[in-house]
Amino acid sequence: MTAHAEVAPRDAEPSPAEARLEANRARLRHALAPQARRADGPRQADGDDSLGPMEVLEHVVAPAASEIVRRYPARSLAGAALAGALLVRLRPWSGLLGSVVTTALIRQVSSASVDWAARQLDAAPGSDDR
Repeated sequence: MTAHAEVAPRDAEPSPAEARLEANRARLRHALAPQARRADGPRQADGDDSLGPMEVLEHVVAPAASEIVRRYPARSLAGAALAGALLVRLRPWSGLLGSVVTTALIRQVSSASVDWAARQLDAAPGSDDR
């Protein structure tokens, strides 16, 4: 009279948790693989294939955060409210100089505008060399 644990057959469908885990792993593999970045991601001007902060945010953090918010909406709302309250209470920006913030913003905007202008010139119908 021994009790044997039932073993699930190998062709059974994975549980929802296993499917989510595999989907997250595949998404991370795709985002972190050098070949995948070269094929469909934006390239850096200097030829460096490392992920920049915005690419990390777009390809890695945003999908993971959206999955967490989908699964735990009340906890996510409470966490966001707590983070906002801490930001208002601590005011970390009060120690920064206005010129530092302004310089960083101007640098980002100018870089983005130069990139946009270069793409527009490349895409213009009469831009071919004659």
